[in-house]
Amino acid sequence: MPGLRLEGKNAVVTGAAGGIGLETTILFLREGASVVMADISEAALEKALAKAKEVASDMVGKVKTAKCDVSKEDDIKALVESVDEWGGLDIMFNNAGIMHADDAGKFAIYTFASYHVSPHTHTYNPQTPSTLPRRSGT
Repeated sequence: MPGLRLEGKNAVVTGAAGGIGLETTILFLREGASVVMADISEAALEKALAKAKEVASDMVGKVKTAKCDVSKEDDIKALVESVDEWGGLDIMFNNAGIMHADDAGKFAIYTFASYHVSPHTHTYNPQTPSTLPRRSGT
């Protein structure tokens, strides 16, 4: 398909089981990227994978899922390394997060920091070795 802006690029999308993460996955697939859909819920990922394959049925890239808790650096490292079989990481879309309306006080602050701040520090460092040799990555 001519004019695919992400053809040949490899992406990881966290929080890919629904919402913005799933829609981003579909967009990336439609634009030619290969995508690893990551989320903490394997059951939700399977449903999301089926939807992504249905909606982006003419995709030229590959798609797979990976269970990942973005608050755990080892999970993030394994996630980034899973793209090595495709040639390395080009795009990291940090979307995972959680916040409950009934959270209060210190727990709410901890929850917010664990899922909204820590994932970005965990995902930045492990992806760097993968993107530097390729001279690409976002």
